[in-house]
Amino acid sequence: MKELCDLFRTLGDSLDLDETLSHFDRELRRLIEYRAISLHLLEDGCLIPAYAAGEDFQSLASLEGELGDGFLGRAARDHRPILNCHAEGLGQMETALVAPLERSGTVTAVIALYQGRPNLFSEEDLNTLLAVAPKLTTSIHNAREHQAAQGMAGLDPLTGVLNTRAMFHHLDAELARSRAFIYPSRCSSVPSMAWIGLCRS
Repeated sequence: MKELCDLFRTLGDSLDLDETLSHFDRELRRLIEYRAISLHLLEDGCLIPAYAAGEDFQSLASLEGELGDGFLGRAARDHRPILNCHAEGLGQMETALVAPLERSGTVTAVIALYQGRPNLFSEEDLNTLLAVAPKLTTSIHNAREHQAAQGMAGLDPLTGVLNTRAMFHHLDAELARSRAFIYPSRCSSVPSMAWIGLCRS
C-alpha cells in the first residue's frame, strides 16, 4: 500500500514526458513484477510507441499498429484491459497485461506489461494497473500539453520559424551532443538584417 501511495504522490511531478514515464516504470516495478513495459500513444487511429524499457525493448519500441490491430489495438478499440494475452511476434515476451488509458471517454494511449511465460499476471496485478491508470493518463496529458506549449513558444508568430530563444536552445543541445560523443562541430554567423527587414515590411 505504501508503494502505491508513493506512486500516486510523485507521479506527475515532472512535465517532461520521458521523465514521467521512466519514473512511472521505476515505481510500478515495486508493485508488479514484469520483464518489460511499453506505452503507445493513440494518434489519428494509429498506435505510436512513446516509451519502452526492459528486455527486448528494441522490439517494443518499434511495435506500431492501427486501432483494432494486434493485442494493443484490440484493447484500445474495445476500451477494455486484457489479462495474460499472447504477445504476438515478440520473441521471449510471450504474455502481456494490457490496459487502455482513457481521458473523457476517449482512449489516448495503451500501456502493456510483459512476462516471459504464460499466465504470470494475476487479477491483483490488473487491479493495480487499473488503479494507477487515471493518474498516469492525467500526467501524460499534462506533459504533452506542456511539450506543445513549449514548441509553440519557440516559433516566431510572423514567420513560423524558430525564434532566437529556440535557436539558441537547439544550438546548446547540439553542442552538448557534440561534446558527449566527441564529434567535431562548427558554428557560422550569417547576417540577417535583410531577412529581418523583409519580415517587418
